[in-house]
Parts: sequence; C-alpha cells; structure tokens
Amino acid sequence: MTEDVTFGARRFSYQVSAGGFWQVHRCAPSALVGTMLTMLRPAEGECTLDLYAGAGLFTAALADAVGERGTVVSVEGSPVTHRDARANFAPDGAARSESAKGTRIEVIHGDVARTLLDLKTALELDELPHIDAVVLDPSREGAGKKTLERLNKLSPGRILYVACDPAALGRDTAILRELGWDLVQVRGYDMYPNTHHVEAAALFYRAPARIKPRRIR
Repeated sequence: MTEDVTFGARRFSYQVSAGGFWQVHRCAPSALVGTMLTMLRPAEGECTLDLYAGAGLFTAALADAVGERGTVVSVEGSPVTHRDARANFAPDGAARSESAKGTRIEVIHGDVARTLLDLKTALELDELPHIDAVVLDPSREGAGKKTLERLNKLSPGRILYVACDPAALGRDTAILRELGWDLVQVRGYDMYPNTHHVEAAALFYRAPARIKPRRIR
C-alpha cells in the first residue's frame, strides 16, 4: 500500500508492506516529520544518518533537505521494512522528492550497533563525509549503551532521538550525558488518545568542553 505524508508544501509517498511498520495514528507521520525538520534543521549538503529507519519516514525528508550535494544513510534491521526502503529510495523511488533525485541515499539492512562500526570504518577511509546530524527512532526498549557509545565515536554534530517510551528515553539520556551530550530541547506528543503512551522527540548537542580553572600560586 502507499502512504502519503505532507509537511507544508512538501509531500512524500512511501510504499509500505502489510507486514511492515507504520505509525498507527494517521496524523503521526506528518507531525513527526515536521518535528524532525524544525528541531534538527538538516541543511543542504549535510551528511545525515537515519537509524532504525523503517520504510524511510525520516529518510525522505532528510534527503529532501540535504539535496543533491548531501548524503543520507538509512539503517534498518527488519527485512520487510528494509525491502520497502530499498524500493522507496531506488533512483526512481516513490519517496524521492524532486530535490532528492540525485541525493546519495544508502539503504543498509542490519543491526544498528553493528552497522555503526562499519560506518566508523567508512569515515576513516573517507568513504563517507563527516556526519552532521542523526535521527534515531528505536523500538520501545530504547537504543542502549552499546549503540549510543558507537554512535558517539562517529562524532556527529547533533542528534534527534525519537522515543515511544519516556522511560527508555530517560535511560538513554543519562548515557548520552555521560558521553558528553547536552539535552537542549524535548517535545512530547499525545499520539495515542486514551492510552498512557507518549511519543517524544529530544534534541542533543555535544556539550562544550569543560575548561578547568587555573590555579593561581
């Protein structure tokens, strides 16, 4: 089936298999795409990562924003949604906007933590530009320490963490803070009426270096 997502004048179309993942609330995809664009502010020419990318909800908007001089790397573990993403971001894929027709979009199937090791090697070999921005949208248990430590070693400029469980976001925020990241903005969304579930988006920037005061003798 085909899903359409709009944000302002932008419109993205996605092929989504029956056994794949898509947001339940019909307004959620547009709300999340809008949140990502306004909080993370991906810019033309940047290199971005979309981790736990599914069929490419955020990948399409990232590619549209970074344009033909930019790069987007999409990583997804599910074989079903990965196949959807490959179709969506083929050279003539439905999810490529006019601005993203020539964007370098790499769609990777694999475990996110393991793939981050491969991306670090690609950076060291100059096969991938410096990573400017990252979106991660893990499942309910969160990303976890191993994944966040490996992500930190890529030295991205900023991170937008989309969470469907505030408790998991809290745990992972503590890990990121230990790694030297500051939580600068959080937005919560009641996307599941009459339930206790809350979707959240949290923006992280690397904390400025702490300069120790000099001792005067």
